[in-house]
Amino acid sequence: MVPARITFHGIQHSEALTDYIQSKYAKLSRFEHPHARIAIEQPHKSHHTGNAVRVRIDLGTLVVDRQDERDAYAAVDAAFDDAERALREEARRERTSRRTA
Repeated sequence: MVPARITFHGIQHSEALTDYIQSKYAKLSRFEHPHARIAIEQPHKSHHTGNAVRVRIDLGTLVVDRQDERDAYAAVDAAFDDAERALREEARRERTSRRTA
């Protein structure tokens, strides 16, 4: 498994959140990808729209960008769910194209 590089921008670094991200990332290890960069950021702190947290997962062949208004853990869950869904779909397409070739 390619080790993930995790960065925090505009949000306090948290070992608990880093461990949570690593556990979510480990579940994607069955899919091959050239590298993994994960960025957690809180772009704006607004009284009107809340403190949205943005998670960007760059796996080289796939980039997922997800924002959530609730908290960092919800944003991580949503981003990794999207990434897993996209990787599954990509694997399914590859299997289908090999059968028809």
